[in-house]
Amino acid sequence: MNEYLITIDVDWASDEMIDYVIDYLVDNNVKATWFITHDSPSVRKLFSYPDLFEIGIHPNFDENSTQGKSIDDIMSNILEVSGKGTKCVRTHRRIQSPSVLLSLKKFNMMYDSSVLLFKTPDIVPHKIYFNNGESLERIPYFWEDAEECKNGGNFNFYDSDYHVNGIKIFNFHPVHIFINSCSVDDYNNMRINKNKKGSNDFFKELVEFLKSRKTYKITELFSDDKPDIHPSSYVHPSVVIGKNVKIGPNCSIGYDGFSFKRDDDNVPIKVEHNGTVIIGDNVEIQADVCVVRGIKETIIGDNTKIDNLVHIAHDCKIGKNNLLAAGTVLSGWVTVGDNNFFGVNSSVKNRVVIGNGNLIGMGSVVIGDITDCEIWAGVPAKKLRDNQMFKKSKVKE
Repeated sequence: MNEYLITIDVDWASDEMIDYVIDYLVDNNVKATWFITHDSPSVRKLFSYPDLFEIGIHPNFDENSTQGKSIDDIMSNILEVSGKGTKCVRTHRRIQSPSVLLSLKKFNMMYDSSVLLFKTPDIVPHKIYFNNGESLERIPYFWEDAEECKNGGNFNFYDSDYHVNGIKIFNFHPVHIFINSCSVDDYNNMRINKNKKGSNDFFKELVEFLKSRKTYKITELFSDDKPDIHPSSYVHPSVVIGKNVKIGPNCSIGYDGFSFKRDDDNVPIKVEHNGTVIIGDNVEIQADVCVVRGIKETIIGDNTKIDNLVHIAHDCKIGKNNLLAAGTVLSGWVTVGDNNFFGVNSSVKNRVVIGNGNLIGMGSVVIGDITDCEIWAGVPAKKLRDNQMFKKSKVKE
């Protein structure tokens, strides 16, 4: 799991502050889970965007809570605002106790995000079990603006601290975004920060990063079409992953490629790869596979299946329904159409174009372009005959 998520703790913010955050997320089409504390016109506005926002509750179990007198009373009252179908909770001030947990389960909460593991890598969900065998899914969150204000105020989203493996839930408060707070003093004095990077700057950088990626609400982390990524695999933050994707152990997806140019003294100088990898729907990637980030884009099309120990170099474009057997190597800028099969340990020279419906034999070295519906094999690979299976299917179409 390598997802980035946004959550918002409303914390009794004014409607002006709430509207500011709503409008920015809506304008950029980025999803978020909102943990609400009270009713207001702007809180009710959240319900107008069910595709973007899910509503969780933020119960305050402090002694002088305005939400109710007892734990169950507080839960009942806040659920009157959020709706009885609410499944997500984060307790105000992260209060936890056996009584609180039992009440959460009594009121049918399924997902609890009340634990902050500040800037901790490799966060994954885990279950809390009760004596009756029921459970509550706990999803710790990774970062919070208020906590950052207490810890030195590093509000540069592109710092490497914010791009570790694991689920990364970034939690914001409308008030901190609105005043761009970067310190506790900013918040205590309700002072708008104009001099240093703060919560507003960080929020906008994160939204800019997310708006070109698939974004999630908390409950969507547990949907059937979410990627299944083995925890030992590396996935670069820029990688875009479709539905029902499986990535096996020890894979590297989106790391830099092997591309160099020589200077006047013949010294190799690395060519930067600032692009990304785009993986379509229903793609399966087995163990020890390397898919390199492009100078522009490396693309793997829908329904493609990739066996162990395959290497896909930078800026390759692979179409739909392809099968790449173990040890296949595609050099940089290779273009592959749809419905092809690559045999074990086959290799393709850089910038070769392969069409649709071809079969590349085991151990072949392809050094030239291939059109459609052909069988090639050998070193260097040569055409053996037409691939009749795909020729027939093309005639039917």
